[in-house]
Amino acid sequence: MRPTLAFTLLASATAFDTSGYDWTESLGSVGEDTAPTLSWTVDSTLNTGKFAIRCPATTGWCGFGVSPSGGMKLGDFVVGYLHHETGEPVVEDYNHLEDFNGMPTVDLSSQLTETGVVMDGEDMIVR
Repeated sequence: MRPTLAFTLLASATAFDTSGYDWTESLGSVGEDTAPTLSWTVDSTLNTGKFAIRCPATTGWCGFGVSPSGGMKLGDFVVGYLHHETGEPVVEDYNHLEDFNGMPTVDLSSQLTETGVVMDGEDMIVR
């Protein structure tokens, strides 16, 4: 059974509150203020997860991925951005089901729920 990834719905741009997550880690070097921050909670009973990522000072997109090897091979990726024409939040799910590196494809069986993207100052938050 494939786990469901639940992203918390965002109602408005607010400070990045990590209190609703079990773990929070910077994805950069110690003391690096420009590194993304990933927060997550896993519910093994329900086979679900809740994730949020904060990407400092971005005007493009924000995302993260997981894979058995730590690379693109066999990975699952989430990318969020604000649509360049409408400004509407967009969250997309991609995967790389092949056993080689290359471009991921849109996950046609995505199980993402309650997604959102907001700007908090210059920082983008994808949930």
